[in-house]
Amino acid sequence: MKKFLAVLLALTLTLSLGITAFATNVADSNTPAAISVSGIETGAAVDAYKIIDVNYNTTSGTVTGASFAPNVQTWMNGTSYSSATIQSLHDADASVQKAFYTDLAHAIKAGTVVLAPTSLTQTGTGTGDPATYTYASASNAATMGQYLVIVSGTSSYIYQPVTANLLPSDSTGVWTISDQDTPVIDAKRTTIDITKTASDTTLGYGDTVTFTLNAGVPQNAADSTKTLSVADTMSAGLTYSGNLTITGYATSDAATGTDISSAATTTNWFATAAPTASRTGTISFAHYADIMAYDHIVITYTATLNEKAVVNTAESNTATLTWDKFSKTVTTPISLYTYGLQITKQNEKGGLLTGAVFTIEKKGADDSWTYLGEGHGSTTTDTTNGHYIWTSDANGALSVERLDEGTYRYTEIKAPNGYNLLTAPVQFVIAKDATNAANVSGKTNGYQTATVVNYSKLVLPSTGGMGTTIFTVLGALIVLTSGLFLALNRKRIFGK
Repeated sequence: MKKFLAVLLALTLTLSLGITAFATNVADSNTPAAISVSGIETGAAVDAYKIIDVNYNTTSGTVTGASFAPNVQTWMNGTSYSSATIQSLHDADASVQKAFYTDLAHAIKAGTVVLAPTSLTQTGTGTGDPATYTYASASNAATMGQYLVIVSGTSSYIYQPVTANLLPSDSTGVWTISDQDTPVIDAKRTTIDITKTASDTTLGYGDTVTFTLNAGVPQNAADSTKTLSVADTMSAGLTYSGNLTITGYATSDAATGTDISSAATTTNWFATAAPTASRTGTISFAHYADIMAYDHIVITYTATLNEKAVVNTAESNTATLTWDKFSKTVTTPISLYTYGLQITKQNEKGGLLTGAVFTIEKKGADDSWTYLGEGHGSTTTDTTNGHYIWTSDANGALSVERLDEGTYRYTEIKAPNGYNLLTAPVQFVIAKDATNAANVSGKTNGYQTATVVNYSKLVLPSTGGMGTTIFTVLGALIVLTSGLFLALNRKRIFGK
């Protein structure tokens, strides 16, 4: 039996799940002692479940046996652990030991294994880091044996199950529990993170962006009944365009993953119809068993910039990861920007001109030019060629909206009445500012600007006024005067 207890003690000491704790002045397996666990944040629910019983004969002063608690053994009989013993678990490698305790914790929280918990209460106030908090059982609450401690209801960390042993030792020929201060078990806690990235942060109307969310998976979480959820929020200026993928990766640096979309449930996920406001869609994993083998989950989808996007206003996107009461929001939300062009039309004297009509084109990577269509602030097309046109208003102003970075040109196809048409297209560049992505480079907002001048035509009088009569009369007088001059001076000029 000494060997048995030594094995039981060694088993716990070799596990990453916990360490042994000793009570004080107890020589009976039915005499209660204390269990303490540190490193738990305030407000947590901490329960200790007795999974191994140690029987002590007070008459003979010997340990008469130890075994798994009946309900634990019943559960084991229906699993791959049916032939496991304390000795075989001790001899197994660390991954098998960790899997056993994690699976048992899951069964306890799911109600498959019914055990009465010993609830641990917070002692002390603690300051700063949650590790300063200590949870302990009430006096005389735990009896000799091995306990599985499960922490839940926490918002800052996710806790793995840990084991605590209240075991006797044979120091004087009699099995007793050492008369020493009770050591404190250190809780095993982790956290998970979420990030969100975009394939591009500057867009024009109709441009597509791919969003990528990287969500951590709780490792060896004690409670498998909880749901891992990713809530993604997308602004009104973006329309979901599909291409949803959900992939699990076994390690942090894994190059390839596994499609786990069948394990996911979508709630209020984005529709492909144009949105009316910012909205949130959720992807959830209700069964921890479906994802526990993965280090992280990557979710991707695409969206396009729509007519609700506004220059000078960020299209903000974020995401939140939750597990039980644990919640983590993307540290830096994504901000997408779009830009515009504002033209002021005036004459050579600075007067504002209305009625100037322009087309706008964008230069492609192959140096070809493409006319801008809908979604850029114009709803009117040219009756001749069908291109969208922009017309200066009574204030001489016109605005082209939702432009991406790039090279563009505007062409005046109709000048205001009485003014000359521009002789050639005019190029302009949209580039984001190096220090403030909301602004066009060199500007204080998201608009490139241009002042376009038209010059007056030489206008001849119209019919009904003086018209060309004056020119005809003058011409006739010149001819008549020239003829008279020649007649009077004929001899002198021609010698006759």
